[in-house]
Amino acid sequence: MSDITRQNASFKYALSEATKLDEDSLKRAKDKIGETEANRSHCLHVLRTNLREFEDIEPCLDENFLLKFLRVAKFDCKKAFDRIKNYYRLQDILLNRLKNGSMPITKVREIPYSFLLPYRNENNAVIVVAKMGLLDYSKLSFEKMSYLDWLLTDYLLANPITQLYGVITIFDFADFKFRSALAVNPKTAFEYMYTVQNAVPLRIKGFHVINAPFVFRLFYNMFYPVMSTKLQNRLVIHPNNDSWKSLHSFIPPEILPEEYGGAVKQSDLINLVENADSLDEQFREQFKYGYAKTKHIRMLKKIITSENETPDSEKKSSAKT
Repeated sequence: MSDITRQNASFKYALSEATKLDEDSLKRAKDKIGETEANRSHCLHVLRTNLREFEDIEPCLDENFLLKFLRVAKFDCKKAFDRIKNYYRLQDILLNRLKNGSMPITKVREIPYSFLLPYRNENNAVIVVAKMGLLDYSKLSFEKMSYLDWLLTDYLLANPITQLYGVITIFDFADFKFRSALAVNPKTAFEYMYTVQNAVPLRIKGFHVINAPFVFRLFYNMFYPVMSTKLQNRLVIHPNNDSWKSLHSFIPPEILPEEYGGAVKQSDLINLVENADSLDEQFREQFKYGYAKTKHIRMLKKIITSENETPDSEKKSSAKT
């Protein structure tokens, strides 16, 4: 057996961390987005040329980076180019809002809110569970958590299979705190959601909300209006008292955690924040690329720090005062 599925031959679900699928599955996925050897070569050339000629940006021209944007744009070079510009704009917006803010890795590990399920769904999308009840935006800002989400998304998109098939997110609002909803600035949330869906090279295959309390309506009213029609159609709010039947109609119980009526043990879930510091180190390599006028700010910035470490930007700020 390959690493695609577990030993039981009747188990048809691919591993989330698999980087290869059978040739027929890959061909079908690539056909849907217009990816051929010739088209890929042509679009990479066009995209690199457009980026080099755009004077405001010092772009990353690495093939693996550019392919993420071409795949989500179905190899429409203009759409991929526009998304890369938005990506670098999002980078500046988020880092500017964080300014001198940072998160010690010990604090990050205290909020294991994001888990990758070990198996992909039937459509080969990976499945992430976001434990919203573990977040407290009144203590850890929405902006800092947005950076963490961006960091973890970048990690998922390093897998070419995930670039092709996308991500399903289950938002579990069990024990969600009312003060967290009140701590989110609606304007910030609105702008962030709009930018993310037009900037991050992510194929969003579904949003599933479970254990939604009454306060979820505040989040719904903030985010739903700015979602594209496609995303609105992929948002499902499941009833709280149907023994998970509604959720199981979208995601098979064989690959869901036991707490959602599934067969996967909690210990088999992949804690995405556990290695956030090393992921951050890799992610910050991208900070050398982007809008030229803000490069000096990006190169000083470090969001996730080791214990008792002060980011360079804060050291410099303290030295000036």
